[in-house]
Amino acid sequence: MQHTGGYGADVCVEGSGSAAGLVNALMSCRVFGRVLMLGNPHVDMNIPREIYDRFMRKEARILGCSTPSINSSPMMNGRTPPRPFNREN
Repeated sequence: MQHTGGYGADVCVEGSGSAAGLVNALMSCRVFGRVLMLGNPHVDMNIPREIYDRFMRKEARILGCSTPSINSSPMMNGRTPPRPFNREN
């Protein structure tokens, strides 16, 4: 927060998939900012109520981005055959 003069970042990217990383991103976000969640958690995550309440008062947005693991990807389990990349289309 000191790098932003106490305001927080416009966009925070959480890529670790850990509860600590998510809490850090939520608390580092500015009012009306955005938190982009890229990390895939491997266990259930709990967010302390105090952190939740403080984030909600910021009226910020949480955005999710699908990053499936290789094992759950339709391409890797045979449901979708791979197709060559075609620049013409």
